[in-house]
Amino acid sequence: MSKIHLPDPLAQWPWPRKLSEHYTEVKQECDAWLQSFGVLDAKSQKAFDLCNFPLLGALVFPFLDKYGVRVACDLMVIYFIFDEFTDKANGDGARGEPKLGEITRRFWLRAIKVLSYSAQKWFIKTFAEYVYAVADEAADRAKGNIRGIEDYLKLRRLTIAGYPAYPVIEASLDIPDEVIAHPAMDSLCAYATESLVLTNRRVIQR
Repeated sequence: MSKIHLPDPLAQWPWPRKLSEHYTEVKQECDAWLQSFGVLDAKSQKAFDLCNFPLLGALVFPFLDKYGVRVACDLMVIYFIFDEFTDKANGDGARGEPKLGEITRRFWLRAIKVLSYSAQKWFIKTFAEYVYAVADEAADRAKGNIRGIEDYLKLRRLTIAGYPAYPVIEASLDIPDEVIAHPAMDSLCAYATESLVLTNRRVIQR
């Protein structure tokens, strides 16, 4: 059987790592926010602490102001919560979990104070696609369904959760719909997402 070797996309990464100056303060707020819902058991809490999702948000979005970084970190936390809940649910259960809905609602109440109107529209569209994809992934797991490579990658490009994060980068910019829908923008987002998929897979296989 032939082997496929995935290159290290960060081996010659030209830009230095930058951490948001608001990280320490926002992490405390973000951790307390999640704990207020009481949704994690001891095992899940340990996984959350080890992964440090607020740190991920502060690294991915280092140039936002404090309120933007808080939204970014909360979004990273929501990704973790969705993974935790849907890993234990089938497709219907993943779609109808009330705790997920309440956490997402609270997140959105904060996000709409930060995101521009165009960023809000872009986020709603891409986050809905992410949620449905995660539910489909849960349904596949419950049924023991194994997708082919192309079908798997089509789903993975949505469950990797890159697309809902892009509007947060543009939080304060009121970008016209025709710019967001432009083929060049679409290609840029697609290439960034492919990079996320491949990098994630390479890290998992280490």
